[in-house]
Amino acid sequence: MAEAVRSGSFCSSVKEELMGNNRNIKSNDIFVNITCTIVFVVFTFVYLYCYQADLLTAMQHVFSKGQTHYNHLIGASLITFILLLVQRGVSRLCQGVRVANSLTYVPSALLLTFLTSAHPNIQDGGFSFGGWTIALPVLLVVFAGFVIFSFKSGLSEVLSDIVPTQYRRLWVNLAIMTAEMLFVGCLSYDDATFHNRINAEQCILDGDYDGALSSVARNAEPDENLTMLAAYALSEKGTMADELFEYKLKGKSASLVPNKTITSFVVYPDSVFYGRWEDGSDSPCRLHDTSIISVVMADCVRLRWIIICAECSWTAICLALPSSSLNITR
Repeated sequence: MAEAVRSGSFCSSVKEELMGNNRNIKSNDIFVNITCTIVFVVFTFVYLYCYQADLLTAMQHVFSKGQTHYNHLIGASLITFILLLVQRGVSRLCQGVRVANSLTYVPSALLLTFLTSAHPNIQDGGFSFGGWTIALPVLLVVFAGFVIFSFKSGLSEVLSDIVPTQYRRLWVNLAIMTAEMLFVGCLSYDDATFHNRINAEQCILDGDYDGALSSVARNAEPDENLTMLAAYALSEKGTMADELFEYKLKGKSASLVPNKTITSFVVYPDSVFYGRWEDGSDSPCRLHDTSIISVVMADCVRLRWIIICAECSWTAICLALPSSSLNITR
């Protein structure tokens, strides 16, 4: 009887110890999960709102054919929320598999990379995702295969036993999250010239010509489209003749207007740039008095008169002074 009592108390103590360990593991997992969620939400929102907002603005304008406008705050918040829902769904599916919580963010990271890997297609004026249309489903299948393999082979149990403490689990998950963020940043579309171009067009749409000129000035290399946008913004300010050559310029006179080959707008409507016929069709010949071409021509005439006046002044100085003082050799 005494032995039975002792064995019963021993079993109950073991059971309580196991339950306590499970509670500790569960509380540790909750802490790691919350930390990973905060890291993912902050990174995704800042990445979309601060870095890829111009790309998403251009994509929505092109795909909707100018019918809708991308809001930076709402767009970044909505995409972040959707990607978080995807992670929650993956976490539910992997509930029976003891994989690192950070690995459940892999599908969301792949979707984010796919979304921001779009690059402009010069030929048709649209956007192309390149090889990501094939790579995305392949990588998702590889991830699903890895999860299934970890579950059936017991690899997840072995890896969980290697990092038993809370802080080790935290650092391992943060390391995986860092790798995912580097993956997104390295494989997304990062053409600085295109970002500055879209930002300049958006500033012109908002009437912020100084902001547009700041975007043009930030670009390291000259570009035909940025030359056109700089000329347009300066013309609207009425200072093109005085300040145009302060910016990095590229191209000839054809670069001052959109010609659909070398220069073109992405989000700024051509109908605002050009005038319209009475039936509403675009016309590059019949322009409004306030259009860019009339302002550009006025500034060019003004610049030409400045040059002529300077030449006349120099000629007058040459005639007034002795030839010896000018070192003129006959």
